Amino acid sequence: MSEFGFPPGDVGAHVIGSQLLEMERHRVGFAFWTWKENGGGNWSMFDGAKPNLSPEPSSGCLKVALERLLARVYPLTSADFNLTYGYNTDTGAFELHAQGRSGDAPTQVYIPREVIGKVTSSGGLTNETVDSLADGSRLVTASPSGGSFSITVAAAPLALTGCP
Repeated sequence: MSEFGFPPGDVGAHVIGSQLLEMERHRVGFAFWTWKENGGGNWSMFDGAKPNLSPEPSSGCLKVALERLLARVYPLTSADFNLTYGYNTDTGAFELHAQGRSGDAPTQVYIPREVIGKVTSSGGLTNETVDSLADGSRLVTASPSGGSFSITVAAAPLALTGCP
């Protein structure tokens, strides 16, 4: 999916949330511009009305409503083209269900730094690792052993950056 969006606000959050759910349903990735604007527009990820407290020049701090929607857990790779998954933007919970054979390439799941819930897996897996990345995100790598398996992230309050 290429660029998408809607001006933020109550209606914008609903439209963007619906767009993201539709992309998830069809297992389609997306790109969302995270620019900083200094005009009167309202499409930016940043709130120009609230100053950023960092030493770098900025258009403001991150809009919490957009961060909540876009900081999503999602699969990066899997040998199962029919896997299903779902992410709950309100709770941070995530579930992935897939099938695999011994020797298939691992399934990898990306977890952004905002999502802090515990990772668990079950079913036909020989190995699961959760690596912490330099930016605070995590990468789950799970190798199938045969049959169905699942990878979940437990519900937990999101650690949103937002505005101070």
